[in-house]
Amino acid sequence: MTRRPRPRKEFKFWLYWDIDEQVKLMDYIKWLNQTRQFATVVRNGLRLMWTLSEGDTSVLFELFPGLRAQLRRQHPAHPAGILPTC
Repeated sequence: MTRRPRPRKEFKFWLYWDIDEQVKLMDYIKWLNQTRQFATVVRNGLRLMWTLSEGDTSVLFELFPGLRAQLRRQHPAHPAGILPTC
């Protein structure tokens, strides 16, 4: 049984060797590639940035479920409605 190729698009970006933060990203990307996680992390990162810019924290709490409880512990005086219940 032959698989039909799925349509896809490649995106490229540059990192600079003379910026320490970007060199650290290069090391992280190398590790992500070795562990076959790079594409997933990039997709999740873009999805997270997009939803946060829209004021939606659902993806944040989906990717980091312990964060909701941690934020509630740090700010117990805030009304329960301050953090989304998603």
